[in-house]
Amino acid sequence: MVGAGESYLPAFALSQGLTEVQAGYFVTLPLMMGALIQMITPWGIAQVKSLKKWVVGAASLQAVAFLPLLILSYQDSSPSWVLFLLASVYWGAGFAAGPPWNSWMSQLISPEETSEFFATRLRVSQMGIMAGLFLGGVALHFGAQFEITTLVFSALFIVAFFFRASSALLLSQKDYDHTWHVVSAGFHETIRLFFSEAPYRKFFGFLFVFFSVIFISSPFVNPYFLEKVKLDYFSYMLSLGALFVGKIAVLPFAGKLVEKWGVKRVLFIGAMGISPLPGFWFLSQEVWFLMSLQALSGAFWSIFEVSLALVFFNQVEARFKISTLTIYNLFYALAIAVGSLLGGFLLHQMEESWKGYFTIFVFGAILRCLVVVGFYFMSKKDKNFLWSSKSSKGSAEASKSFL
Repeated sequence: MVGAGESYLPAFALSQGLTEVQAGYFVTLPLMMGALIQMITPWGIAQVKSLKKWVVGAASLQAVAFLPLLILSYQDSSPSWVLFLLASVYWGAGFAAGPPWNSWMSQLISPEETSEFFATRLRVSQMGIMAGLFLGGVALHFGAQFEITTLVFSALFIVAFFFRASSALLLSQKDYDHTWHVVSAGFHETIRLFFSEAPYRKFFGFLFVFFSVIFISSPFVNPYFLEKVKLDYFSYMLSLGALFVGKIAVLPFAGKLVEKWGVKRVLFIGAMGISPLPGFWFLSQEVWFLMSLQALSGAFWSIFEVSLALVFFNQVEARFKISTLTIYNLFYALAIAVGSLLGGFLLHQMEESWKGYFTIFVFGAILRCLVVVGFYFMSKKDKNFLWSSKSSKGSAEASKSFL
């Protein structure tokens, strides 16, 4: 789904007549709308009284979101609002599935297995993404040569639908015991926890600011590759694929790094590694150089993502898990909106020129580094920057090896 479908949505949006700035927003604004849609998750789970039913339903809806895109792919252009609406449904369904899935898996997987589980799961999923990316890139490359790009996008959306629908079917066959259903804390209680407990407040503050500056430049990498560097679809696929190769290569070691150095240190290593890389885009437009930077970025992203997953999996109490992750999705999407709107404004003011891209990439890289360094020194002074044993009663023993 991700490799063959989601990864090529920005390219599809450009082919449907969106401008470079709109294509950047197409990566981010539907995320924000999706995060707002998924706020019904705790209420919805309370109605169906089953984490499994909710997750399977959300996964099925995400699969169905590809079908209207399939119809639109036969047109030379599509209304931008329709594309944004469908992408919002896609992300909303994906976000809605995440928090209850996390809670469900915490019942299936013992605390001692979480580090190995997440590293293995991410490695397998990245391999699936790579397979979809390769399929999509090769198909679009030859589709452009034979002038059947429309047909290729249609085929990719069919593939994405099929695999997400298959995923929903497999989820429906996974073990679930209704005694595992934990009554989730409401938003009011969770938000009060956010403001009363410093670890929540400081950590979410860091994530919001960090993701905001990340997405000043990140959404505009795709239009930069396609419209400014003028990569063909095959080279575009290679550059996207390099990101996931970097992730896959490092994932076997990410969990071990956390066990050896602790989640806090590894989280900041990943964040610091990600931060300066956009500033190097302009050193060369050769495909091998772009692939190298993408691979390096993927390596640091894998370290960051494994650390972040372990923080949420082990540090958040069961009754707060769904509402906390739902609010995190909203924070994440709002941060993306803030960053992308700033980046898009700067790029638009400079008329989508090379100078505009240079500005958002270098400016974004500098801000990223400043944010990470600032929060690192803050965490050095405050040993409870993440969760202390007191604030994670339900998982203190499980998380000893990570903190």
